[in-house]
Amino acid sequence: EGAVSDDQAGFAFLTEEAVGIRKVPIDPKKPVGEEYILRVGQNEVVGDLEGITILATGLDTGYIIASDQGRSQFIVLDRKTPHQYIGSF
Repeated sequence: EGAVSDDQAGFAFLTEEAVGIRKVPIDPKKPVGEEYILRVGQNEVVGDLEGITILATGLDTGYIIASDQGRSQFIVLDRKTPHQYIGSF
């Protein structure tokens, strides 16, 4: 549904409505795995994931913010690996 690129980190983050938020490398030479930084059902995320963005607060710091339309809230994750769940609003 949604996608955002973190050029400094070399990854893109994709929202998949009923699955979760997937992290994939930007470099086409690197293999694309099944790395999900958040799955539907974790941290009260119910699904219908849509838009996603990055709020950078520095070169490698900040937040990943995604909409969880299933509960009319936004999910906030740490931009740094392992992309810890911070909360929702």
